[in-house]
Amino acid sequence: MRIGLIGAGAIARRHVAVLSALDGVELAAVCDSDPARAESLAAGAAVYGSWQELVEHPLDAVFVCTPPAAHAQPAIAALRQGLAVYLEKPLARAGDDGEAIVAAWRESAGVCAVGYQWRSLELLGRVRDELAAAPVMLISRSLGPTEPGRAAAWFGDPGASGGILFELGSHDIDLQQALAGPAASVQALSGRGLGAGDGALDDAVAVLVRYTGGCLGVISVAWTEQQQPPVYELDAFAPEVALQLALDPGFRLAGRAHGSTVDEQEEVDPRTSALTGFIDAARRRDPEAVACTPEDALGTLRVALAAEQAIASGETVRLGG
Repeated sequence: MRIGLIGAGAIARRHVAVLSALDGVELAAVCDSDPARAESLAAGAAVYGSWQELVEHPLDAVFVCTPPAAHAQPAIAALRQGLAVYLEKPLARAGDDGEAIVAAWRESAGVCAVGYQWRSLELLGRVRDELAAAPVMLISRSLGPTEPGRAAAWFGDPGASGGILFELGSHDIDLQQALAGPAASVQALSGRGLGAGDGALDDAVAVLVRYTGGCLGVISVAWTEQQQPPVYELDAFAPEVALQLALDPGFRLAGRAHGSTVDEQEEVDPRTSALTGFIDAARRRDPEAVACTPEDALGTLRVALAAEQAIASGETVRLGG
């Protein structure tokens, strides 16, 4: 399978590290706004100056690893070209772009996965089974340091990235939606001053979600150098169920469910299983075989946008009519 990369930054390099270990997968083409960065990642693959040129290269799939505000055009073009697409999260920065990507995916009937890798956890199936489709409360925490250089790069422009709400918090939103279904309403607050970046960006966000099934979701996100080691976890509660899912890097499920002790470890890192699942789906041409479809990710985007609106207005934002 011949792979093309649109964007050659840090996340693209992580993907290449996984893809290089897979049989029958070849990095065939790379493009980036920085030619030197593209050349350094290409390692002999073709290098292009634009994604428009890259999607004309003989390929089977592309990875779109651009900033969120620049997702729609290359993703849509690749889908229309008949290519399988792995699209970094969030789906887009704007609702209209997200809708356009989903429309192009449906029209193409092709394979498109969005990079919410926690959906590929096998442990998530155990959590669903124990909750019996009736979670009462979900509590997510993502607390840890910033990645070096992020505030100085495109991430420092909230119009391009959406800040930690979209880049970090949307992972938690997505995981909760995978368990609780669509959101009905969103409240949110944000703050600054923890020391992440230069103070121009929010570095703490709290989101409260009411899901249509009645479940309450609480999401707390903060970028701070003081939390060592970082904490990424989900607590899930239902009648006779209290579970804690430890996320990156441990991926362990523990707690009590229906009178029994639960203690399970994930066997494969979701950074690997999400990509291998996408490659398998692309080979089988099965759009439903990916962990997170564009339609799944559109629901997550709508909640993130609602949270952004709630932060700005101080009001509850209602979704879905």
